[in-house]
Amino acid sequence: MQQHSAPQPTRVATLIVCFNGKPYLEDCLTSLFAHESPQVHNTVVVVDNASRDGSAEFLAERFPAERYPRLVLVHSAENLGFSGGNNLGWSYVREHLKEVRFLALLNQDTVVETGWLEALLEALSEDSASAAAQPKILLDPETHLLNTAGNCSHYLGFGFTTGYREEDRGQYDQPRRLSFPSGAAVVLRCSFIERWGLFDDGMFLYLEDTDLGWRVLQAGLHTVYQPRSRVRHKYRFNDQYTHYYYLERNRWLLLLYHYRLATLLLLAPALVAMEFGQILFAAQHGCLGQKMKAYSYFLHPRNLSKMIRRRCWVQRQRVCGDHHLMAGFLGRLDFQAIQSPLVKYFASPMLAAYWKLIKPCILW
Repeated sequence: MQQHSAPQPTRVATLIVCFNGKPYLEDCLTSLFAHESPQVHNTVVVVDNASRDGSAEFLAERFPAERYPRLVLVHSAENLGFSGGNNLGWSYVREHLKEVRFLALLNQDTVVETGWLEALLEALSEDSASAAAQPKILLDPETHLLNTAGNCSHYLGFGFTTGYREEDRGQYDQPRRLSFPSGAAVVLRCSFIERWGLFDDGMFLYLEDTDLGWRVLQAGLHTVYQPRSRVRHKYRFNDQYTHYYYLERNRWLLLLYHYRLATLLLLAPALVAMEFGQILFAAQHGCLGQKMKAYSYFLHPRNLSKMIRRRCWVQRQRVCGDHHLMAGFLGRLDFQAIQSPLVKYFASPMLAAYWKLIKPCILW
């Protein structure tokens, strides 16, 4: 009688970048190890991004190697940011875990629920044209409220969440395609990362997941949202705009890296109008200095050289044009946490009207 060997578990590495994350690591790692599955061989790689709160020492004491052999701690001598920290972890995975086929990224302040990883792997296995899969992400401890049910892009480079702080009533329980995944919780095919890269080190933090999602689209692939996978996120919107510099600088990096020159010229009136709006916004919220710092970044010769090299690489790699990339982009400014009357009744409708006018012209 012929015997059939049991199927081999899917090899996955879960990557967590830790920066002063001691208050969160207990819940995050405990949930990961509590929801392990025999169908998945998951190695957890924690990158300590030069934390100053004793995170590395806490991990070594609370999760010793003899009890948690699938937990690896990678040390960075400096804070590389979210982008650089994840890239360092990915380098470790490629060097030491060559059999891994999927890379899961989790924020240090997340908690996973039963079946979270299996559902995302199933979504990827069912669709060979998918490069990334994102779960439904709920707030924690307000677990009845949504953090994001998938992300969407505005044509001027802004990224928005879907359903932020809405009550989860099942209204976002249908899988669908996204313009980019949330870096807080996502599973990626390693085959995609090997060709297209993970994050851009130069972005440091913010909009690096948007950049990744746009590269997925330019590769002719897509990101899927799988609501059967649930992850909770201890997220709080920061309306102090302490990282406004990175948000504005990286938004412009996105546009300059990904859009064709013809697209940038077509968008010029909206881009100029938005710059006046952003300067006014920055002045009102005490971050005008950060906006000016973002401008100065683009004037430094060394930064210009890096930007040109990165743009040339992105443009050479792309398979699809801007018509495909921007097909699902929004025209309205649609972020629930920021809704001033000026934005809601003037800026957003005007930008949406301009997008409706020029979108059919982007044929390249």
